[in-house]
Amino acid sequence: MRNVKVWVLSLLLIGAVSCSKDDGPANRAPVVEAKTITVDETATGQIGTVTASDPDGDEIT
Repeated sequence: MRNVKVWVLSLLLIGAVSCSKDDGPANRAPVVEAKTITVDETATGQIGTVTASDPDGDEIT
């Protein structure tokens, strides 16, 4: 009976700790600037540039 109490208490403790609130900042997705690019059928090489920014200030790679 003592073993059962220890297991139940252990499971309750693990459950309480694993459900703790995460107060860390959320990582938001980068924002891509909307852009329309028109390309001729015979175009070669670079045809446009896409720019993006990260609302958290993280480096975009």
